[in-house]
Amino acid sequence: MNNKESPPGNKYSIIIFNAKEIGLSLKEVAVEVIKSESSEIESRWFHSKKDADLFIWKDKNKNIIKQQVTFFGQLIEWNIAEGLRTGLLIEDEISQKMGSSPLIKFDVKPQKPAVDQGVDIVEHVPGLSNDEKIRIIENFGILAPKAKFKTLTTYLLGIFKKRK
Repeated sequence: MNNKESPPGNKYSIIIFNAKEIGLSLKEVAVEVIKSESSEIESRWFHSKKDADLFIWKDKNKNIIKQQVTFFGQLIEWNIAEGLRTGLLIEDEISQKMGSSPLIKFDVKPQKPAVDQGVDIVEHVPGLSNDEKIRIIENFGILAPKAKFKTLTTYLLGIFKKRK
């Protein structure tokens, strides 16, 4: 082997999941307001070069009606109609060439490890207020241990205060 060739096993880089790093890297890149005769939806998109996105849709009263976190092909989604779902983003050559969205293959039931990782990411997004983080995490169904904290809000605010 000459010096220009890569040693065997160095073809692929190793990616280690770091929720804090991913969350801190998410930056808001778009805000849109979609209006119809009967409703108004605000859509926010946060993107990271670390293969992660966060989407939030709010109604005219600023209630979150849908939220979605994606990272490394994993998807965690909550919406008011279907509740919590997890799954995988499936990109094929055709959708990549056409620039269309990847297909989503939802799990039969939500996968707790994926939800936990998504929550860990959301906790570190700098463009979200603590109230927004709390609402998103509550929607993902994360509950605080009852014996230690009186309310979920108290628990979550404790997490955010410790991290500052």
